[in-house]
Amino acid sequence: MKPSKLCKTFLLLAALSLSGLAFAQWANGARPAAPAPTTEQQLLQGLQARFGKDMHIDNLRKTEHMDLYEFRVNGRMGYTDANLRYIFLGNLIDGATMNSLTDARMAELDRIPFDQLPLQLAVKTVRGNGKRKLAIFEDPNCGYCKLFQKEIRSVDNITIYSFIYPILAPDSVTKARRILCSANPSQAWQDWMVYGRMAEGKGDCKTNIEQIAKFGQDNNISSTPTFFVASGERFSGALEVEKLEQIFKEQEK
Repeated sequence: MKPSKLCKTFLLLAALSLSGLAFAQWANGARPAAPAPTTEQQLLQGLQARFGKDMHIDNLRKTEHMDLYEFRVNGRMGYTDANLRYIFLGNLIDGATMNSLTDARMAELDRIPFDQLPLQLAVKTVRGNGKRKLAIFEDPNCGYCKLFQKEIRSVDNITIYSFIYPILAPDSVTKARRILCSANPSQAWQDWMVYGRMAEGKGDCKTNIEQIAKFGQDNNISSTPTFFVASGERFSGALEVEKLEQIFKEQEK
């Protein structure tokens, strides 16, 4: 049965009355009830579902910028709203200063206190009094690593912890094993990286390569060379000796 004209009029008046009440409440400062806040655990689960189980997501937190949440996925910074409606990966720039908020946050996350590095797993080389300390994750096939090892020979009073991190080529592990299984791994590492002389032997001893690999993966060390200085600051890629000397001087102040 179709509603009568009178019934339609009554329904329209009722709707207008409710709308007016809602507007009056809004004008008087009342606001519609906000949805229950999303917990960080729920956000993390939602992000994992969207990116897939093979992507590692961590360091989720709410920022001071536009109610955005930041997170890191496989070493890259990302941002989202509380409802996961909008997600983007990339650089967040402070428009007032044009500084990268993302770069600053990444530097903070990448920092590892020097005494928390697994130094006992590294090949240790000491020159002079060994006062200045440097840790390097290196691959035996890494060209920049070889260049740096040649240049760093001019730097005195330094202790270098070389973490042999074979990730670049299929034969990187074979070379790493032969070096680590030699009678003097520190000398064998220098012989290979500086002079191109590979250690003899089969490389069939027990090594710590897997332990170093796990540490690297857990801490987003994805390239060689990757450097850590005494302050815990991380540098990736080519690092000139002059720049390293500047870093040492700043830390000695």
